Amino acid sequence: MESSTLKEKKVIQTKPPLTKIKKKTSSRFSRGRRFAKSKWRMRLDRLFFKSNTIEGKVFDTALLALIVLSLIVVMMQSVSEIDQQYGTYLLAIEMSVTTLFAIEYLLRVATSHRPMRYILSFYGIIDLLAFVPAVFSWTFAGSNFFLLLRVTRIISIFKVLDMNQYTGEAQILSQALRASRHKITVFVIFVATNVVLLGFIMFLVEGRDNPGFSSIPKSIYWAIVTLTTVGYGDIAPQSALGRAIAAVVMVLGYGVLAVPTGIVSAEIATQVTHKSDEDEFGEEERELKEELENEKRKTHLAQTQKENAKQASESIIEECSHCGAEHHTELASFCYKCGNELI
Repeated sequence: MESSTLKEKKVIQTKPPLTKIKKKTSSRFSRGRRFAKSKWRMRLDRLFFKSNTIEGKVFDTALLALIVLSLIVVMMQSVSEIDQQYGTYLLAIEMSVTTLFAIEYLLRVATSHRPMRYILSFYGIIDLLAFVPAVFSWTFAGSNFFLLLRVTRIISIFKVLDMNQYTGEAQILSQALRASRHKITVFVIFVATNVVLLGFIMFLVEGRDNPGFSSIPKSIYWAIVTLTTVGYGDIAPQSALGRAIAAVVMVLGYGVLAVPTGIVSAEIATQVTHKSDEDEFGEEERELKEELENEKRKTHLAQTQKENAKQASESIIEECSHCGAEHHTELASFCYKCGNELI
């Protein structure tokens, strides 16, 4: 009886349970669904986020063309003559481009591995502003404020043109501006002080007879326009002393333009030299490390060769003291020629 029960238990244990088979089939089916889902997601990911592929380059080129087209349409809509004559066509083009931008944004969100991270990212906000302000401008009549937000889609050109390859140059420029901020601040304060002083002087010289210098703020405005070599010509001195002061201010304007440019240029040259020195130092350091590694390898090889030669010399006894036979192994106790005991 015991043997039969044991056999029955073994037969029961060898039969696979039905529930496990169902789980396997369901897991296979779910894996197939996940594979199908990931397949189209991978294609869209390659299209939207991989600019180094052929599909990504074609899509980026088409996106760049749409961005330029939308900006041209926005500019044409601001011209009243063109808007009155071709306003319907421009609106249709704008609506089509905006719809394409909205579809692209939704597909990017659906394709992204981390949708919230993309939505809250810089380019995600720019992509959202590419179509949302246009919808508001259609909904609320006279909302010209949204025109400014619609123009922000031009920032997407930096993403399309892959400006990340110029991050090194941008870093050098930012470091130069950061290093020269104290000098530029001092220079701006100096220029502002001179502008206020010149405004007061011109108010005292021209204020009585010239209506353009009727107040100190107008005189300071003239000093700023003249010192920056803009020269609108809406306010001009009339007296001889005022014109002499204006000539001095015009000559000083060239120095005003040259000083900050020289400061930033000097800092950029310093940063470029520093970076080149770091690169040279890094190359020298790498070469030094390689030389040290080569020397270590050579010394290790020489040591191993010496050890092998030493072991070989120790493992061979040169000659027998009785008959002079040579080349005895280390394990030999007697001479192979005369049979005498080796010492």
